[in-house]
Amino acid sequence: MRKKIVCGLIPIGVVAIAIGCVLALTKNSEPAIQWSPVDVSATTWWGAFKNDVALNYWSENGKSYINITISLPDPSHNVTDWGTPTINGNNIEVSAEVWKRTGGAITVLVTFHHTYDLGVLQHGDYTFTFKVWDTLVKTITFTVP
Repeated sequence: MRKKIVCGLIPIGVVAIAIGCVLALTKNSEPAIQWSPVDVSATTWWGAFKNDVALNYWSENGKSYINITISLPDPSHNVTDWGTPTINGNNIEVSAEVWKRTGGAITVLVTFHHTYDLGVLQHGDYTFTFKVWDTLVKTITFTVP
């Protein structure tokens, strides 16, 4: 009976020591991962991937939509806010927030998709401008019949 109690206490002791070590390391160190806004104007990052932003207009039941696809170079990037389209005459623009996490990441293409609902637009020609952090990335022109 004594052996069962001792054997049961050893794993509990090991887990308690491991948790204590993790808590001590966490308390005394800076966060390993931090997020910062992507600098869209930096040619080292966005310049190479600007062509990997696709905008596509479509309509259904009288409503207009823009589909956007963004391909980012690795999983350390994230779109946290797609923005809300603002319509000024026949110009529509939106500014998204794209973040980059510090630290290493494997190189694998990550694709994000989003659809902007533009509602019912009057007949005419329109320009849709997609920005990231208020910096121009891509535009598309379309006609509402």
